[in-house]
Amino acid sequence: MLSYLALSQLLSRAGAEAGAAECHGFLCGQLCVAAVPDEDLWMEFLDVRTPDQDLEYECYEEIRNLMSEIELQLQSLDFIFEIMLPSEEVDLHDRVDALGEWCHGFLNGFALVDESVRPALSDDGREWLKDLGLICRAGVDEAEEEDEQALTEIVEYIRSGVMMLFEETRVDVSAPESGGLLH
Repeated sequence: MLSYLALSQLLSRAGAEAGAAECHGFLCGQLCVAAVPDEDLWMEFLDVRTPDQDLEYECYEEIRNLMSEIELQLQSLDFIFEIMLPSEEVDLHDRVDALGEWCHGFLNGFALVDESVRPALSDDGREWLKDLGLICRAGVDEAEEEDEQALTEIVEYIRSGVMMLFEETRVDVSAPESGGLLH
């Protein structure tokens, strides 16, 4: 999978409107609500503005690969899904900003899917989405040691919530529609 830095550089070179964290969040939001994410939606969201068609193609191919990797992570029984954020060597303020961008991207990716195909959410799912909206507006005035711990806990809460929502909203296409017993 592309690293945060590599995706950030690729999106920047391609003149994309969205950054790495927001892009990853958007793709995750799409995957949590649509079995097949709408390519037109994420392309529009990225808003790539490079005149270089080869670079545009490379960017879109990398995003398709990233989406496949995210889906594999979310489907894994080993809980390997990770939120794409800057490394811990990056300033806390920048990591908190990136987390806000990730949440914003997720909410957009989730909300832009046609409501008619969106499954109903549990109370926990709706509460988690509300929390994500609050986290979008989070910030850090002065970085302190407990802020590092709080960020770690919030990232884990979001990571767990994404996996919960993915499981909750995925339709099991192998399940019989009749609801009857199989013999």
